[in-house]
Amino acid sequence: MAFEIKKYTNIFEDMRNGIPPALDDFEVGSVTRTLVESFSYELALLYEKMNLVYLSAFVDTAQGSHLDNVVAVLGIRRSLPDFSVGAVKFVRDTGKEDITIPIGTLVATEDTPEKPKKVYQTIEQKVLAGNQTEVSVKIQAVERGEEQDTEANTIIVMPRPIPGIKEVTNPEPVKLVGKRRETDDELRERAKNALISSGKATILSIENAVLSLPGVLDVKVRERFHFAEGEISIIRPDANGDFTLPRGTQFGTDTLAGRILYQTKDDVEFLDEEAQADDVRVQSLAEGKAGEAFAGATLTFEDSSFSTYTIQNTKDILLGEYGVIEVFVDAPEFEKPEMKEAIEAAVDRVRAAGILTLLEAAKQVQVDGAFRIEASGQANLTPENRAALENQVRSELIIFFQELRMGRPLLFSKLIKNVLSIEGVDNLADFRLTTFKEISPSEIRKNNYLFSNNKILVDEFEILKARDICVASEDKLLPVDIEFKASGITPASTFGNLTALFSGKKMGDAVRRSEISTALLNDVGAFFNAPTLKIKATSWCERTVLVEEGGDVVVNTLFVEKPILGDVFAYNNYLDIVGAAKLVLPLNVTADDKAAVLAAAKTALDDYINHLKSEEDFVFEDLTAALSGLEKVLAVELDVEDFQAMLNGTSLPQRITDKAIDIQPFEKTRAEFFALATDTTTLEVEVTGLDFNVIQSGDPIPSNVISQLRDTVVHTVNNYLAGTGLGEDLIYDNLRSALSNLTTDVSYTVKALSLNAVSSADGRTQTATITAPNDIHVRSVELAVMKPFVGSSLNVVIEVADE
Repeated sequence: MAFEIKKYTNIFEDMRNGIPPALDDFEVGSVTRTLVESFSYELALLYEKMNLVYLSAFVDTAQGSHLDNVVAVLGIRRSLPDFSVGAVKFVRDTGKEDITIPIGTLVATEDTPEKPKKVYQTIEQKVLAGNQTEVSVKIQAVERGEEQDTEANTIIVMPRPIPGIKEVTNPEPVKLVGKRRETDDELRERAKNALISSGKATILSIENAVLSLPGVLDVKVRERFHFAEGEISIIRPDANGDFTLPRGTQFGTDTLAGRILYQTKDDVEFLDEEAQADDVRVQSLAEGKAGEAFAGATLTFEDSSFSTYTIQNTKDILLGEYGVIEVFVDAPEFEKPEMKEAIEAAVDRVRAAGILTLLEAAKQVQVDGAFRIEASGQANLTPENRAALENQVRSELIIFFQELRMGRPLLFSKLIKNVLSIEGVDNLADFRLTTFKEISPSEIRKNNYLFSNNKILVDEFEILKARDICVASEDKLLPVDIEFKASGITPASTFGNLTALFSGKKMGDAVRRSEISTALLNDVGAFFNAPTLKIKATSWCERTVLVEEGGDVVVNTLFVEKPILGDVFAYNNYLDIVGAAKLVLPLNVTADDKAAVLAAAKTALDDYINHLKSEEDFVFEDLTAALSGLEKVLAVELDVEDFQAMLNGTSLPQRITDKAIDIQPFEKTRAEFFALATDTTTLEVEVTGLDFNVIQSGDPIPSNVISQLRDTVVHTVNNYLAGTGLGEDLIYDNLRSALSNLTTDVSYTVKALSLNAVSSADGRTQTATITAPNDIHVRSVELAVMKPFVGSSLNVVIEVADE
């Protein structure tokens, strides 16, 4: 029986009708009317409160804390929100000592009457090396909920300052991207589902068990034995402009039981002027075995406008295995072992016996996007303000994507509303989105979406994730730098075809490596070395610019930018630089730390060389700066004596000064042999050939004399480098002289002496012979050691002297 609430008007009329006739003065303001109105109001208020008490007893009508009390009967608690997360930058002056930023370090916003302070703590430990001035550290709010969100550059307070740190700030906003506080509607639904799934062994029970875990945003269970699934090929016979066959397009096959229908599960794109075949996933609309179709079945589209398109199914469309279910989980920390263990335990508690559960992360559909906005007061924006607005919109868009949940479509109306709510944005003029979905380890499906497409749909176990997001408030330029080798290049060489190629490009036009190669071939002719062609595009937006497409390299130009010709670096020779650098690290570093530093140093060296422009010198100070910026590197030691400049195998010592190596026109710098070391390395020297001519002037030389000669040679060779220091060269003539002046009982001459030296740091090999008596160059990080020489390696030839 429901509680019946009485309203004020009804109570007033009932009381008036029950008053004795003697009290008949009900004029406004009379004593009788005032008393009746007062009691009526209080009783009506009491009825409202009693109704709230009544409604608070039911899950469908209880609200707030009352709903918490109702669901508590089922052992359910309202899910708390996650923590707002972000990163802060700790800044120091250049010093010598490392500064450790421990886990739990507190940072905060300013405390003002209008905006009370918000406190955050670091959730990772970072070390700010002595040669670094700043480090980024992840943080999360101390309190839960989106109320702890804060804008960029608002976290500027350290409640407990760290010695040596002069300031802290957050370059990007701190936002709640995880689970928000559970609403009343969500809590009601979960409570009802808990009752329904209390019997266990149902999809709902599995989803509820996993969803109740901290850090889990969403979960979907898929059974693949209800509707048959498979893959077909769709063939377009004639090129007829760009066309997209939409997701959900229906087709079918005629059977004895009637027509069985299927639908596509993805969009299929056909590009202009290409007769194409494309594979697409499909699913039956008929449940069970009736929806299966074997390879070779005749399939036709339901829509007659697709009648010219051919469907081929070389694979069966079949039901999945019974007894196997897939559990897809959307959780930021899904890959952590402890999270997987918790999810597996939750599933095992409620799954039916004999059911195999396959646990997977939500299938990510990567999204690239380019957005063109119109800014308020656009004509008066400074470049700095324009860039700040573009970055702000980009950050908000990334957060918008982070808040999307598994299986939820991307509605363009909500995206547009989100952008237009940002202060300083007048309009979202246009945008283009591209999705990338992994169909198999070797196939990525790419789909393009325009402003007019309205939405992007995904399967219930898929989730959209932002990858490269770019926002422009004006037309942008995309410089494309080109580098290549051509033997006939001179200062008089021109590149008319290359210039014309870029002059003809419009906004959004792609640039292909193949068309650049063709233009250069026309400009330079047979002198052009096509395999050496490299292109680099410097974008105003951090993203992947160069992509592989059909065996070609393509500059992926956005619709808001125009490709232009950047620097052209043509060379006809390689200048090979040999050198070394000693990296000084803290004493407590591990072997793994050293390996990581050396790998990073190799990358930094390559980056420095690859960014050298035409005729730009190799500057020792710039190299030192590039290496000094690496984590854990305290200092970098360079010795000019370690460096050699080699042109076509010829050493050019005149090119090297105390500050730099001179790079001439049309030379490309390389550093194939560069010793990067944290400790002393070795240069192993091996005597690969040693011939003695022993002169016999009378009776035959006794064998013991030859044995003594071999022993003397072995001793001399093996001890020759004893006592040499780091970086001390091996002078070939000195070694030859030492072997030529041994104290022996016979006369001899050294006819052959061959050396081979290999560096353990970079594999550099050096050789020396009688005819090419090169000194062995030992760099300052190397110690020359002799590979053990044995007597049998000495070739002794007896030469009989003339009488």
